[in-house]
Amino acid sequence: MLLTCYLLLTSFSGRGEGFCRAYSVFAVGYEACGWNPATLVLAPDYSFNIATIGLEYNANLRFSDYMRLSELGYWSESDKEPLRNGEDLDFLGSAQAISFSYKNVGVMSYIYSHQAMTLPEEVASLIFWGNEVDSTYSLKGINGRSEIGLTTVLSAAHNIGGKDKIALGGSVKYIYGISYMGIDKSTGYLRTEFYSSDTPKIYGDGKIVSHYAEGGYGLGIDLGAFYTAGNYSLGVSILNVFSQMIWDADAKTVEANFKLDPVDMETFDPETDLVWETVEQVGAFSTVFEPQIDLSVGVKRQKFCLTVGSGYPRLFSIGGEMNYGVLLLRGGCSFEDKRLWMGFGVGVKRNALHIDTGIRLHSTSHLSGGLSISVIPEIQKEKIKKSRVFR
Repeated sequence: MLLTCYLLLTSFSGRGEGFCRAYSVFAVGYEACGWNPATLVLAPDYSFNIATIGLEYNANLRFSDYMRLSELGYWSESDKEPLRNGEDLDFLGSAQAISFSYKNVGVMSYIYSHQAMTLPEEVASLIFWGNEVDSTYSLKGINGRSEIGLTTVLSAAHNIGGKDKIALGGSVKYIYGISYMGIDKSTGYLRTEFYSSDTPKIYGDGKIVSHYAEGGYGLGIDLGAFYTAGNYSLGVSILNVFSQMIWDADAKTVEANFKLDPVDMETFDPETDLVWETVEQVGAFSTVFEPQIDLSVGVKRQKFCLTVGSGYPRLFSIGGEMNYGVLLLRGGCSFEDKRLWMGFGVGVKRNALHIDTGIRLHSTSHLSGGLSISVIPEIQKEKIKKSRVFR
């Protein structure tokens, strides 16, 4: 069985978030493993990660509102209003473990946790506003997932053509699945009406398909190309090519069918009135990670750099960095998932030590951020002369 997983295995970094993820042509050292493996040709002799964490949150309600309302146990009409058109709650966190590069070879390893839930408009209306008499509510489209995994990426790049101006790169990633739990399909309805009595009754039926697994493995491929001409650069990358996770053979697929015969609304008790029939199957299933495509151009001067790109899921992106000695200021914007995002970031570098932080947001309920502490020496002068692009 094949399921589509919408998790994008993006490498979080403080610098990348500050660029609003318009970063692929400027990622050097081990960070190239997560953006465009071909830019490893720009890497210094070595680089390594000390600590990197990233978080992303997307919802119609702010996370603080969810926590506040959970504590209160009461939702006012104004609290519910952002959920009138349904809810897509998505939370992604990652932390890098071992990541380093040596010359044109790099390794990146990170653990991730992805939690997501989708409530269609009619389901959200039923939950938060209740069921109106003579109304039918479709249960189609409910889904959610909780997934934890560990990804290790091995990348390499090679110069081709004259004067080291063209480079090709590739990555092989191994994905170890720790756990998966998801509702992947729902159908059915609930209806309330006056059913041969003066008291409204509720009835309906439906089906929910869910999957549970502990342990799995997956493989994926990233491809990249990089071209420089003077201070200008062009990069193209395709990430998550053929990336697929296969969950172990003892994974479970549960199909739960329910039926609700007409019952008075005043006495309705879901625990006793809903009749469930479940069918459980044991066997492997797989999830597929969506590919990412990026085409970017960049220009680098001594005190600033600027990049513009397009692809998927970012249809358009632009980002830049200003260098004020040890202080680095970054900013950018992008159009992704039908939203306009803004990015802001600050970095400090002292010799080879870099501390970078950045935040990317559409609103207070759609945001992401990253913090990176790394060691990336300056690129050697002979390498600068060859590539004409430098950090």
